[in-house]
Order: sequence, then structure tokens, then C-alpha cells
Amino acid sequence: MAAHNNLSMVDSKGRHSHINDDPCGSVWFTRFMVGLSNRMGQVSYPNVGMSTELLLAFFKDIEHRISEANTEEDLHNWIIMSVYCVLSYTISLRGNEGFLLDVKSIITNWNNHPQDYIIIGLLGRYKGENHDYTHLVPCVNQTNSGLHVKNILHRAVREKIKYGFKDGPLISDRQGLLWTSHTIDEMMGEILVDIFRKIPTLFDIRIKSSKQVTDNFKSYRSFRRSSDTRALNMKVNSYDIDVINRWSTVEKAQGRKAGLAMKHHYAEVNVLLGPFIRYTKAM
Repeated sequence: MAAHNNLSMVDSKGRHSHINDDPCGSVWFTRFMVGLSNRMGQVSYPNVGMSTELLLAFFKDIEHRISEANTEEDLHNWIIMSVYCVLSYTISLRGNEGFLLDVKSIITNWNNHPQDYIIIGLLGRYKGENHDYTHLVPCVNQTNSGLHVKNILHRAVREKIKYGFKDGPLISDRQGLLWTSHTIDEMMGEILVDIFRKIPTLFDIRIKSSKQVTDNFKSYRSFRRSSDTRALNMKVNSYDIDVINRWSTVEKAQGRKAGLAMKHHYAEVNVLLGPFIRYTKAM
């Protein structure tokens, strides 16, 4: 048994508010599952990252599905899937952070940047911040691996505008309802299983079956781990990696004061242009 992810926020008084409605996403159910796991144990499938070669095949497959879409719904869904995956990888998002992508802030900042990078808006808590507000994350137009981030983002925004949405979550259906990680995971699994059947050598030697593909590759951490791996392979400065992934230090603190360097305590994500540009370019 496994609980679905529920996108929630906690205010300064410890009260929870949920952006999407998930019967398995309550605080009580989360605690119940922790207790159940402690008593019965569980089989764990840690999310696996993708190599650059596999990622490029993955994104190429999505583009093929967009070009071959037979219905407006399929076209919309694959366009939204594309922007979620590309941004989650390029700016190293994990968990529910990809669902914070905000249409209004992206449109507002559409032209408020130089020609060599774009501004990505996320509404909510991001990378361990303590407040719920709009974060503006710089990202290059095109990465070294050939991902056209700007075109993919603007295509998704135009798709939302086509259905009358100029605000609200970008990762949503045609009615504007926020997607869940389950939706992303199903679409990921469909693509990766197809690739595995055609080119199994793109996968880790330990992946022997389609079931292992769907068990090990999930939206929650696969893109972040793929991003981290690419950063190390491209010899990205460790300081830049720490800035992009500083949420991990906060997460590991488990409620205690995070052991961030003093310069990180006083540096806002919104103004850390250099590290974001260097990191996203390496992707």
C-alpha cells in the first residue's frame, strides 16, 4: 500500500492547507502509513536517475508524441508533460516542486529578462524557503545538451492561454485542475517502457524488465538525481550545486535549524543569478 503525494503547505502555526484534494494525503493518513511501515516493513524502490543519453531519448519521444497527437487532449497533455520534465531536470526540482510552476508569474516576466535566459515562476515553498510566495528562477534558453527550455516553456504557456488560463498552475489539465505525481509517473512509465523495449542498452544493467523500469523511475526524484549526476559529470562548481540544491540541507535538518553557510542564510534564490545560469547551462 502506498499513499499518493498531496501538495500541501504549512503555515507558521503548523496548520496544513492542501492545494489538491487527495484522500490519502491527510496528515493523519501520512502518520498512519509511517506507523504501518515501522511495524510491517516495506519494499523500497529508490528513484533512479537517467543518463544524458536516456534523457535525450526520453525528451525526443515526448516531442514525437506531441507531433503525432490525434486529439486536443493528447496534444495538451504531452505539451504539459514536456515542460514539467524539462524544467524539473534543468533546474533540479524534486518532489512536488514541479507542480509549483505558475502561469501568471511566467507571463508577467515573459519579457523582463535579457535575451540569453528566461525567468521561471514558482508559487509556494521552494528549496527550503520558509514562506509561501512567488520565486523567480533564472534559467538559460538552451542547455549544453540541446534542450530548448525557452521554447518548451513558452509553448506550454501558449497552450494554457489557448484554454483561457492566464493564471493558476501550469502543470494542470485543460480544466485548470492540478495534476498529481501519479499522472506524471504513468506518462513517464509509458515512454520509458517503450524506450526500454527498443534500446535496453540505454538503461542501467540492473534494469532487466519493464516492471523494473516503472518501479525505479518516478517523477519524485528521478529528474533531480539525473540533474545532480549531469552536474557532476560536467564538473559544475560545488558551490553552484549547493545553491541549486540547498533544499536538501534543510530537509536533512528534520525540523532543526539547517546548517547552511551564513552566506546561504542571507541569499535569496531570486537574486542568485550566476549559479543558476551556470548550472542550467551545463544541463
